[in-house]
Amino acid sequence: GRRWIASCEDVAEIVTDVCPDARPWADILAMPVPEARRVGLPPPGPPWRIATLGRLVPIKGLDDLAAAMAGCPVELHVCGAGPGEASLRAACEGAGVRAVFHGVVTGDSKSRVLSSVHALAQPSRQMGPRAEGSPVAVAEAFSYGLPVLVTRTGGLPEAAAAGPHVVAQPGVTGLRAAWPAFESVLEQHWH
Repeated sequence: GRRWIASCEDVAEIVTDVCPDARPWADILAMPVPEARRVGLPPPGPPWRIATLGRLVPIKGLDDLAAAMAGCPVELHVCGAGPGEASLRAACEGAGVRAVFHGVVTGDSKSRVLSSVHALAQPSRQMGPRAEGSPVAVAEAFSYGLPVLVTRTGGLPEAAAAGPHVVAQPGVTGLRAAWPAFESVLEQHWH
């Protein structure tokens, strides 16, 4: 038989919903993660420094994160670029959330950012048939010893199970409801 590769169980399930006979031939192969090069520790929180990594596009749900964090003791560190940057800046400003926009980060600049934050958020949303597979950003966060806040979409819950995490329902309401649990994870992890 012929083998095929999926990036996570969720992708394998999507394919086998269409072609049930394909499941026995599926291999789950996680994305490789570069070794962490931590260059220090963040200052004590709060405010909690929370990074995001990825292209600034609607499926990433970053505008939901900004709205959900209104009134919370957070500082977002947005790493990435894309067509959604202007609307994300406006969403952060409208919610009164302090945000630092780093642009695209790689190598040493990524190490500096991930060494200076307390957590990573991956608040993605389902958009029609599109959803996150198994994003490398979650594995990278764990390699730096960071807890993660993810949404229940695509392969995010499965990826987050490898370390300290909270899984929220997608959208502003779900992220806001998950904040007390995630703040508790941050307190336990950093104090």
